[in-house]
Amino acid sequence: MSAILCAILLAGLPRHDTCHAVAAEAQRQGVPVTVALAVGWQESRFNPDAVSSRGARGPLQVLSKWHPGDPTVAGIALLRRLYVRHGDWHRALCGYASGVVCRPAGERYARRVAARVL
Repeated sequence: MSAILCAILLAGLPRHDTCHAVAAEAQRQGVPVTVALAVGWQESRFNPDAVSSRGARGPLQVLSKWHPGDPTVAGIALLRRLYVRHGDWHRALCGYASGVVCRPAGERYARRVAARVL
């Protein structure tokens, strides 16, 4: 399934390996692949070298000062922790965008990502 989703998301983009890595890590950590892929698409279009103006890095745009190590592993782990904390994916995505606690900007982000998968 992840191969099909990556092909659809990345039509014309050369980032299939990163998309597959995000999907594999999501499966390994028990996070729905569709959620992880929607976040990877929203955050960086699966650019493994992406760095934001705030220093977030990798395809899932994780702040390394709070989540050191591999940014894909850290991003998926953060999604999982937020789901456990909040109990639903909408609130978890909101927290992902706004720093654990759901804020208005995070609500907008959660709606954009959820529109792709939930």
